[in-house]
Amino acid sequence: MKKVIYSIGDSFTFRGPQYKSWSYFLSNKLNLLDANNGISGSSNDRTYRSVIRDVSRIIDKKLLWTESLGETELTIDEVLFIVQWTSPTRYELFSDGEFLQSRDWTKSKFSNGKNKRLDFEFSDEINFYLTNELSCFIKHLNQIITLKLFLEKLNINSIFFNGFYPIGDNIINLINNFKNEVKQFKSFDNPSTYFEIDSLWKMIPRDYKDLNMFEYVGKNNLDETLHPTETANKIWSEKLEKYIEENKLCD
Repeated sequence: MKKVIYSIGDSFTFRGPQYKSWSYFLSNKLNLLDANNGISGSSNDRTYRSVIRDVSRIIDKKLLWTESLGETELTIDEVLFIVQWTSPTRYELFSDGEFLQSRDWTKSKFSNGKNKRLDFEFSDEINFYLTNELSCFIKHLNQIITLKLFLEKLNINSIFFNGFYPIGDNIINLINNFKNEVKQFKSFDNPSTYFEIDSLWKMIPRDYKDLNMFEYVGKNNLDETLHPTETANKIWSEKLEKYIEENKLCD
């Protein structure tokens, strides 16, 4: 029997003061605790690292810590993991004892999502390699596949969904752009990379492909910063509730 909904992601999941989060509505509807681990500006690197860390700690210590609940005693079979993925071009750096998140490649502004910031600029050459959308996308696909397999191996129920990244269109554009790069950079190992994307995409779990929060709630339910309003969060919680019931994820 589930006791906790563990949610993680960026500002599309973050439980802030302005709006009640989708995890708030969902946990209340299902009568479960809301362990919200989202932070504004979070990266997929943080999501990947944090889920593995928290699963390992629950299995080892039977403890979970989140901002919303503090320290909670529980077993791994009492947790439903709901993972919201964000833009592949975000990443994190380790500085002065903590991980910082970046969402601005050009100016390289890093934050811990609270009160610490680190600002500096990369050289144009380094920035070019770091912002290569193709390599970021391949890394993103690998993170999704690996984390899903990790959870399934441990018989842990989970839902993966896309916050706002237009995945369907982007994969087609990336592959087409890649074909054009083949003509320009003959020394680049293009054929293997093309097949790598194609094969990886076939391995992506169905929930990630089917569940896109931005597309589902609609632009009319986003605020002026294109973030979900409380109405959008409630709509999305109802979508997830239906998905959970259909797939018997809380049984």
